[in-house]
Amino acid sequence: MPKSQRFVTVMRIAHAGGSRGAVVPDGDRHADQSVTPAQRELLLSGWNDTAVEVAPVLLPALLAGAAGRDGGAPAVVTAGGGLSYGELDALSSRLAR
Repeated sequence: MPKSQRFVTVMRIAHAGGSRGAVVPDGDRHADQSVTPAQRELLLSGWNDTAVEVAPVLLPALLAGAAGRDGGAPAVVTAGGGLSYGELDALSSRLAR
């Protein structure tokens, strides 16, 4: 079994409270194993702790900051071309007026 599938199985078991009755893929040879409370806590809380303080800022300010740092960097890429951060900032500024 690929490691990624094993990870999904462990997550399903952990989410079900470590119960052996957790919904797991057919034929999973690890389905009868449960996780310890410490492992469950690590999987669901420790690794999932992604809280980050973010300053309140509006999108135009973020765009202007990116344009100021590297105006030539690609901001929007499509099959027919694209826009750099500088170009996108200039267009959005014109639109705002």
